[in-house]
Amino acid sequence: MSRSHLPADELDARTDRRSTHLYATDAQFRDAAPLDAVAEAIRRPDLPLADLVATVMEAYADRPALGERATEQVTDPETGRTTLRLLQRFDTLTYSELWERVGAVASEWRHHPEQALGPGDFVALLGPTSAEYTVADLACVRSGAVSVPLQSGAPAAHLAPIVEQAGPRLLVVDVDQLDVALKVAANAPSLGRIVVIGHRPEATAHQEKLESARARLAAQGRTVALDALASIVERGRALPSLPRVPDGSAADALSALIYTSGSTGTPKGAMYTERLVRQFWVDFVPGQAARPSIMLNYLPLSHMMGRGGAVRDARQGGASPVSRRPETCRHSSRTSPWSVPPNSSWFPASPTCSSSTTGRSCPAGPGQAAMRPSR
Repeated sequence: MSRSHLPADELDARTDRRSTHLYATDAQFRDAAPLDAVAEAIRRPDLPLADLVATVMEAYADRPALGERATEQVTDPETGRTTLRLLQRFDTLTYSELWERVGAVASEWRHHPEQALGPGDFVALLGPTSAEYTVADLACVRSGAVSVPLQSGAPAAHLAPIVEQAGPRLLVVDVDQLDVALKVAANAPSLGRIVVIGHRPEATAHQEKLESARARLAAQGRTVALDALASIVERGRALPSLPRVPDGSAADALSALIYTSGSTGTPKGAMYTERLVRQFWVDFVPGQAARPSIMLNYLPLSHMMGRGGAVRDARQGGASPVSRRPETCRHSSRTSPWSVPPNSSWFPASPTCSSSTTGRSCPAGPGQAAMRPSR
């Protein structure tokens, strides 16, 4: 009988036995064990959302939080162009490193001399799942801004009405989707800044896209500022930190505005208050036992499935390898691959993969690589 058709009590028993085995044999699994004290601390009913997230980040400070495929520069000797080649390993950010970058971005946004972002201002995000996307999204929580994640891969004609309705003051966009962002920005008078994520200055194509975008904005007669997230982090580190809890924080304050895909009609925005988002952090899957979690997350963060998985992993002190491509599972250790049916073929049985607590666990083996610190 397959796992999906086992009675609940038998499945729970199998999961418990597997968990016990991994605790005894797998150091990475043991090191990702959630702390009861953290779970208790974030359940305080009066704890504001930003304070809750800070509590999690500080408690798990030295653990790996996010992992992303490492790259190396490759320069063509004939053309002089530099590209990035993926390596079979992940570079990681710890929770403290992640939260430090989030704080720097939030400070730069708040103290920007021309386009200061305040609590309640809207920030649209467009791009695939990545570490920098996560930094920008959490900076909304840190600063009290309202996150408006847009459907990655959607055409400009689909996104323009959403941006027009939401009226974001800032747009975070992946370098590979700058063309779509500029088309949207052309008819978005609320936009004062565009922040580019996924930009690597050593990559020739990335620099060309950034320079082209600046030229197109100038040609439109727009005074929209264009910056790479890395430069914002550097500037923000020299600015005063924001309060632990942003002004205006309240249970009914709007935290995120997440639009439907529009497959059955005009996209509609679902309003997520701090109370609701806070509940996702406290108990995304009610009644689920707390176990170590190392989750490969490539589902879009514009969808609650992708966002929920990332939140669940963080609240338990787990690690999330993030990727634009599901086939990255071949290069990661994981306990929880969150998938959708078309991508199930990326999780094949192999000698290096063994059944785990909630999915398949693939330790590093031939052709694979475990996560390792970037430092």
